[in-house]
Parts: sequence; C-alpha cells; structure tokens
Amino acid sequence: LQKDARQRRDRSAAASASARLAQLSAREREVAALMVEGCANKVIAARLGIGVRTVETHRANIHAKLGVRTVAELMRLWLHVE
Repeated sequence: LQKDARQRRDRSAAASASARLAQLSAREREVAALMVEGCANKVIAARLGIGVRTVETHRANIHAKLGVRTVAELMRLWLHVE
C-alpha cells in the first residue's frame, strides 16, 4: 500500500510539473533546460544566439510562470518531468 501511494504521488507530481512547464514558450523551455544544466546567462546567450538581457528576461518569465524562486526549485520541477 505504501508503494502504491508513493507511485500515485509521484505520478501526480509529474503531471503537475508537466502542466506547469507547458506554460512556457519554446524559447523559455530552451533557456530553462540550459539553466538546469548550470549554464550562466552569457553561456546561454551564446548557445542560443541571443543577448544576455534577453536571457535575463526569459529567466524572469520562467520564474514568474512556474512560481519558482531559485534554480534549485526549477531543477526539482524539471526532474519530476523526466
């Protein structure tokens, strides 16, 4: 019973995380993926061919849309989906 409850809780968390991540635009998902990898804003900007200020704007949008305050919270949310 405990195993079943844990599995249901995990599935529910994954579904919730997927729904929250679905709010992001394609570019915001790209930026979030690189954030989770630990890339700095300059590195993200170089890889995506955009400006550092644009990366900062995407990061702010990601935090606002997902309701996370830190990259660690974003990582936890991101890992629930994978």
